[in-house]
Amino acid sequence: MQRYTETVRQTCRNDAADLPEAMARLGAFLRRRYAMNTAQNVEADTGIPAATVSNWLELKSMPRALHLLRLITVYGPSLLAATYPNAPAWLDDARRAEETRRLEAEAEEIRERLEALRK
Repeated sequence: MQRYTETVRQTCRNDAADLPEAMARLGAFLRRRYAMNTAQNVEADTGIPAATVSNWLELKSMPRALHLLRLITVYGPSLLAATYPNAPAWLDDARRAEETRRLEAEAEEIRERLEALRK
């Protein structure tokens, strides 16, 4: 138990040291998603005030736990994988599954549009 506890403590210390980089990665993820009006679009998706999101993007503050949960709920495993570079394998699997579902939905929409054009 002692070894496990020390491993957890060391991981937490390492994660805390990576916090500024994680915040920069969060901002990069959100900006990739919305190159224009990032804060306003995130507000529209999540209900988190644009001013709060702007503070994150400018690295003036960090998301509270409730806001982080809301971001994860809306943006899914991709957000976590983008902000956590040494993500565990299960997170990469979840991100891939999410991307697969998104691409399959896009492919289905394209098939339907093609069918409509052929009629």
